[in-house]
Amino acid sequence: MNDDTFIAALKKAHKEKIVHKEENYLISPAVFDTTLSETTDRGLANVLSANGIWLDVDAGDMTHKDLAAIFPHQRTVVFNSFSSTKAEPRYRVYFPTSRTMSVGEYRSIVNQLIQVVQDCGFPLAKRDPARPGLKAHGIDLTKRHAASLFYLPCQPKDPTGKIWKDHHGEGRKPLDVDNWLEDAIPVETQDYGAEAVQASPEKQTRDRPIFDQARVDDAMEQWNREGVLPGRGDAEMWALSQKLKRAGVPFFDAEAMLLRAARAAHTPQDRLRQARAIMRAARSSWPRYYPHCVVTAVWGAIP
Repeated sequence: MNDDTFIAALKKAHKEKIVHKEENYLISPAVFDTTLSETTDRGLANVLSANGIWLDVDAGDMTHKDLAAIFPHQRTVVFNSFSSTKAEPRYRVYFPTSRTMSVGEYRSIVNQLIQVVQDCGFPLAKRDPARPGLKAHGIDLTKRHAASLFYLPCQPKDPTGKIWKDHHGEGRKPLDVDNWLEDAIPVETQDYGAEAVQASPEKQTRDRPIFDQARVDDAMEQWNREGVLPGRGDAEMWALSQKLKRAGVPFFDAEAMLLRAARAAHTPQDRLRQARAIMRAARSSWPRYYPHCVVTAVWGAIP
């Protein structure tokens, strides 16, 4: 069925009233083949393909309107979970996609979507009392793979928690799988921290050129002092990039440092866009390093 027909079916299911969550049916983005594995019937090894991206959002600070604003070009369907309430909205998200995906493609895109959400002001997976100033997106990180199961839409136990919204206005289209894979954004593996940005110096060996660490430290001090202030981020982000370049910091290290700096800025979303634009423009001229394992594979062992 096409996207409109499928979403209409989801909307029809949303009208159903159940007494217990477990009474509801489950759905998966994947098509499974039980013959592909001797140990599982519905594991990742059994996935033939996945269609559409699904997210489960529980007890975070991100509303479905926030999510729709973060992805203004994507058709986005959101509906309450059974336990959703007005005080604690819980909802699931369905992004129709331009084509089916492999297991690896599905996970890559989900991780990128979560990274974008983090970059746009919701850096934590769950609320953290120790960091009250940081917002949580609430996305269930255990359901980032194609074999995940999700309950179909239904009426919530508490009527005040009802959510159904199909964000499909002008300019909103199914998520373009090929674009997201070809222009993949860097995905962080560590949770966001609120500390001042550090230079994160790496051990300098024959696999990495020596760069001016003192100059890097001075550049980061300047950013932490001036770049995080209102109205200063734009100029200081550019200045930081040029200082890192003059200090001889390799491209991918500098990119990571700029992205960390951007997340500490007064307007992180603006600075993240600026940092990525700076590095795209400088890609061909920036100094790089090539890890020893890669060079060895191409040229043979280096004494």
